[in-house]
Amino acid sequence: MDESHLWLRPVTYYVRRSIDLVRGTVAAIERGTRTVRLADGSRHDYGHLVLATGARPRRLDVPGATLRGVHTLRTARDAAPQTTWWLAGS
Repeated sequence: MDESHLWLRPVTYYVRRSIDLVRGTVAAIERGTRTVRLADGSRHDYGHLVLATGARPRRLDVPGATLRGVHTLRTARDAAPQTTWWLAGS
């Protein structure tokens, strides 16, 4: 599954507004120089910084939550094994 389909807005929205979406693990935020250093060693200057740290899916504590066909998804990778099942209508 192409993860770009999961974005809240089309890529053109970010491009037109000069917004760079960067995925990675932050090793350091250097506020004085307005730079973020990622674990891979890359550095990114910023004017405004948004840290989207993600979340963990919460399993619902409701009757039926453990039935066949009820899934907890967080990432596209979580959804990939289900795609065939969903398309088959099982």
